[in-house]
Amino acid sequence: MKNQIKINIFKKHIFLFLIFYAFSSLFANQPPDWYLNKDFSYPSSRYISVIGEGTTLKDAENQAVSGLSLYFKTNSDIRNEVIREFNEVIQDKNTNFSKKTGIKESAIITSQEEFLGVQFTSPWFNQYQSKYVILAYIDRANAAEIYKSKINNNILLIDSLHSSAKNNDNLFYKYRDLKKALIIGKLTEELIKSAVVVDSRQANLYSKEISYIRNIEKDFSYYRSKITFNVEVKSDREGRIKRKLLQIIEEQNYITTSGRGEYSIICSINCSEEKYDSGLFVRAGVTVKILDKKNNSLFSYNKTLPRNGHKTLEGAYSVTFREIEKDLENYFISNFHSSLGI
Repeated sequence: MKNQIKINIFKKHIFLFLIFYAFSSLFANQPPDWYLNKDFSYPSSRYISVIGEGTTLKDAENQAVSGLSLYFKTNSDIRNEVIREFNEVIQDKNTNFSKKTGIKESAIITSQEEFLGVQFTSPWFNQYQSKYVILAYIDRANAAEIYKSKINNNILLIDSLHSSAKNNDNLFYKYRDLKKALIIGKLTEELIKSAVVVDSRQANLYSKEISYIRNIEKDFSYYRSKITFNVEVKSDREGRIKRKLLQIIEEQNYITTSGRGEYSIICSINCSEEKYDSGLFVRAGVTVKILDKKNNSLFSYNKTLPRNGHKTLEGAYSVTFREIEKDLENYFISNFHSSLGI
């Protein structure tokens, strides 16, 4: 009898424990207030907010940030490209731009979330749907101040580059500095658009900055149009290398001319012939120089290519010149731009 009573008491305890556990689990998985009533927790007058869900926490965050991006009417891929170009400019090792302008590492924007000033709530795991849920939000007042600070800093950077361009006699260095100024200008315009979204009262606040960026664009177009090239190739075969160099230059939207340009591309090709039992071979050395009107060297490129063989000498030359074309296409313009910090 006593044993039966003990068993009944034990069963009762188990039953109560299960009930308690069920209620505890239910309570533990209660959704947060911002999930139940987002507009109350994060009113639109103070915040821009979006709830994201996903099978992983990162998926939930990405969905929330993508939703926020829709408020700013800019494709996230475009914005990320603008951020990438901006970071490349301020980290430019060729011209030590960061050191000269006193840019701190904190100026680098690591992500779109950072650009927009996005913050996240603590995540909630919805056990019933096996999904992570999170709310991404932008505090309008805080974001407006962040944008204002970044915009002002960017205008100072643009000023520095604009001043450098004005004080440089070399067209290419003018072009380089103005191109960087334009890249920073693009990011600044994105920041201004975002500032207006978070606070519509700022719609006319940045008209002066927008006008300044437009003037930079005009200066850039003007000096870009002044950069002209003529091409001369020594020891060419049927004009192949000259045509390739003209194509490379024109693909970069530079202007070529049959007369004397502001810059001359002088290319020399030196070939040596070798004969072996396996066939005839040609080894080529290529030198390319870019000179200004005063014959000052702006850039030089030297390359000795591996020998190329064929059963006939003409065939060996044909293969060799094809390899010269490929080499110039792959390395010439990229090395030139890199040397100038473009």
